[in-house]
Amino acid sequence: MKISKKDPFYQDKNDVYNEVLKQIQECRQKGGKKLDFYFYNLTKIPREITKLETLTDLNICEIEMSKIPGFIGNITSLKKLIVGSDKYNLILPSKLGNLHNLESLSIYDGISDIPDWVFVLKNLKKLIIHSNTMKTIPSKIHNLKKLKHLEINANEVNKIPDTIGNCPLEHLEITGNFKTIPESLGNLTKLKSLTIFSRALTNLPENIGNLKNLKKLNIDAYNVKILPLSFKKLSYVKDKNICIKKEKASLLKQSLINKKLYILPCFNKLKNMDYQFRWKLLETYTLKELESILRSAPDSLHPTIIDREIFKDVLLERKVRLKKSFKWTEENKKRIINVSDNFLKTWNDGITKSKKMLKTLPVSDINYHVSIILYPDISFDNITNYLNCELELSLNFNYNPLKDEKIEIPRPLHVKRDLSWNIEGLDEIELKDGYICYALHVLFVHNSWALQDIVNIHNIETKIRILY
Repeated sequence: MKISKKDPFYQDKNDVYNEVLKQIQECRQKGGKKLDFYFYNLTKIPREITKLETLTDLNICEIEMSKIPGFIGNITSLKKLIVGSDKYNLILPSKLGNLHNLESLSIYDGISDIPDWVFVLKNLKKLIIHSNTMKTIPSKIHNLKKLKHLEINANEVNKIPDTIGNCPLEHLEITGNFKTIPESLGNLTKLKSLTIFSRALTNLPENIGNLKNLKKLNIDAYNVKILPLSFKKLSYVKDKNICIKKEKASLLKQSLINKKLYILPCFNKLKNMDYQFRWKLLETYTLKELESILRSAPDSLHPTIIDREIFKDVLLERKVRLKKSFKWTEENKKRIINVSDNFLKTWNDGITKSKKMLKTLPVSDINYHVSIILYPDISFDNITNYLNCELELSLNFNYNPLKDEKIEIPRPLHVKRDLSWNIEGLDEIELKDGYICYALHVLFVHNSWALQDIVNIHNIETKIRILY
């Protein structure tokens, strides 16, 4: 039984543990180097993992345990470790300091401070920390003599230590609430990429112009009024996104044009931007420009994660603009309700069709997994391609012709009229007397479709998939 990363939650804890143990055993037999248990929601890690003498990469992110077992520190072959939990305050034992070959460490949530043992990892080249509660970056950071990549994403961090200028960094990214940046930043002459985001920052160090090897520069600091004079020395940096001062979108756009930093609407040009700057830039575009970006998105049946993220950001900004012009006329109310009814009708047609297909299967002891998937279609190019119908607009169930006397198909709330999503789904009291199905909530809230998109759904296709 293979656990799917997309859907591990259907397995109980024993099944998950046994699957993890199985993968550890297979890794040992084959001399494997990587184990990825991301989103397995581990509650226990088998001790057998310490027998993997060839293991170099381990991902145990999104675990459901408060303490990482100390025996992980015995896997001295590890070069890359990813750990984290958004549900527990993690205890990372000092024995992890025995991972003397570790070159990359990522901790995603679950900590309030960087553990002391991190600063004895003499071979560490990459350190990524994401935390909602961490407030300080220890001055010991300079002990990491080989550190080239440092990424700190912690909204509560209020100070950057002077010692950061003693690190051999090539990539530095810090998100926090710090008011100043130490002058020692100018000592990072090997730096190739710099990203700074802080709503409390009021000025940049004068010697920032010393960063002569920069290739990428992102600065988002609303309270910085004036750039240092030495900033002119960075004119050679082509990949540069600067957002300072509290300006309205129209003023910001003109400011960017004046500084020759304004970027014409193009989907691919948004990919390399820091997301905070991307949001501010989207606010400067007109509705026509936003739709131009959407149409320039890669036309793929399987978009990448970053493409989906950017597409959704643009859709959300577009939805905000369009909502202002949407009128709740009687005609639009009828159209919304008709679309909702069509979704339910399509669900029921898919259920009826799947039953007929299952009745044609030979009577045998085979477990079939059945999926009924809906694909809404509108005239606007690309939007449907970026809708994850298989995850959000699907009805899934299992069927065994030998063991199941009847074909029982579950009918969750999104395929029956027990609950209307008129308020929760569309945030509109105007539809209080009508029934709105869950699918419209998925489109409007989860995927940022505008109401204009929903009323223009002219067709809903059904796909039935039977696997074993």
